[in-house]
Amino acid sequence: MVYNARVTWFLIDGLGSQPAQVKVLDDEIRVECLENSEFAP
Repeated sequence: MVYNARVTWFLIDGLGSQPAQVKVLDDEIRVECLENSEFAP
């Protein structure tokens, strides 16, 4: 599932505009942030 960066800011903060996949919690929720995304930092 792809989440809005505003919701997962604490997960992708510091990664800049680099494409990233972050797995969190026991549910292994994946967060993808593409550098061309309008929600990218």
